[in-house]
Amino acid sequence: MTAHSSATLYRACRSLCQPFSTASYSTIPSVTTELQYKQLSPVVGLGNFTYPTTRHSVGMILLDQLLSHFGKPSLQWKTDRSMGGWTAEIQIDSTMPWVARCLQTTNASRKKPSTPSQRSSTPVSPMSNAHRTIHSPIQSNPADIHTDDPWKRTITLLKPAALMNISVKKLHLKPSDCIIIHDDIDRKFGTISLKTGGSANGHNGIKSVMSSMASDAFLRLRVGVGRPENKAHVARFVLEPFDSIEQVALHDSVAPLVHSTLFKTLSQDSILPK
Repeated sequence: MTAHSSATLYRACRSLCQPFSTASYSTIPSVTTELQYKQLSPVVGLGNFTYPTTRHSVGMILLDQLLSHFGKPSLQWKTDRSMGGWTAEIQIDSTMPWVARCLQTTNASRKKPSTPSQRSSTPVSPMSNAHRTIHSPIQSNPADIHTDDPWKRTITLLKPAALMNISVKKLHLKPSDCIIIHDDIDRKFGTISLKTGGSANGHNGIKSVMSSMASDAFLRLRVGVGRPENKAHVARFVLEPFDSIEQVALHDSVAPLVHSTLFKTLSQDSILPK
């Protein structure tokens, strides 16, 4: 063995005996498990865009308030002929401070329904948000919902141009992919309720959606607006703006409750029960 080869072998053996240096691995890219945004079907706010501040348009009002939370000038309603209305795309992350607050409020006030068939219904006082009770939007047992896991969702908000209806042909939607927020005169102001399938309960807009979809298998987030004492005044009542007290309650109490319920629903892998 030559002197040169001996020296080379010595250096090689010595290097193998040296402790590993973590710095030597700094150029190796680490494996990331970054959570990606999941694209969901539109959340539709039913209403009459010619009467944007009225009880009948509470679905649109609540989407406006949801969009305003993001505070970005670029996030504005845009005319979207392909969707048949006005749309805005938002990205919701469960770690966003205000989203996390909504979810924590929902968790703290959650109560288990007495029976699996009991509907989700949440009354809200027009002047206070102190008495909130939210039942599980998807499953009867809140313990089965794993909302502590982080999640990200990309959502298209839609205010349809069709009066109290949506253009299913334009959206190419399956009913089971759709969430519709709408007014409900059979519930007290501020009461929210989730329902899948069943009767339209006299709501002409929901009747139109059912007819357009040829199905009732979509999720409805119903928002109580109350009703006049005289049934003959219903048509005029729903086309009247919310009074000043209701407007404050809608912003301070009802909207956060609707949004937190919506977030709970969107956090699931499927928005409908299996």
